[in-house]
Amino acid sequence: IHLTGPGLNAILQKIFVFWKQLAILEQLRSGEKCACVLLGPMDLTQSRLSYRVIILCDPRLAASWQEGKWTHYCLCEAGREENA
Repeated sequence: IHLTGPGLNAILQKIFVFWKQLAILEQLRSGEKCACVLLGPMDLTQSRLSYRVIILCDPRLAASWQEGKWTHYCLCEAGREENA
């Protein structure tokens, strides 16, 4: 299969998004993290990080809660099992 143009761009974008979500899960393996800690290594804005984690929260791989002005994230039990 030879992909060029929009088809290739769409596939590359999905791979990039998936890689970022895996990187977030990897960061959360060592315990809960504040968004302020995740922003630097992930090279994401706060809104992009929030969007990526919301996608992980839907299947209950991760959870989030507000503390002051920052959101904190952790792996749920299902996320721990997936990343073991």
